Amino acid sequence: MREPMLTDELEVRIEQALERRPAVKIPADFAARVATKAQAQRVAEVTTPQYGMLAVQGAMVLLVAGLVGLSRDRSTVGVALQWMLCAELAGLAVWRWGLGKMLLPAWGRYPRG
Repeated sequence: MREPMLTDELEVRIEQALERRPAVKIPADFAARVATKAQAQRVAEVTTPQYGMLAVQGAMVLLVAGLVGLSRDRSTVGVALQWMLCAELAGLAVWRWGLGKMLLPAWGRYPRG
């Protein structure tokens, strides 16, 4: 078993070592070296998949197919469904091809792949 005096002395030495600040030495040409390495590296372009746009285009195809399928139905329900599908198609087209950028200019900041 250790003596209490040795453990207290060890704790004091550990505490002093932890409280001491390390000497930081940065070379004078460090910034220049980092800048030249950063310029030498080429940044790879990453294009992210546009799953939302693919879903919108798929929905638009299905809406057109639904409108073509309902084109012969002249009942009240058929005409109401045609108007609903047409309104959904128009809304998706406006959102997909432009008016959304005018309403929310922040959308134009992100590049499209």
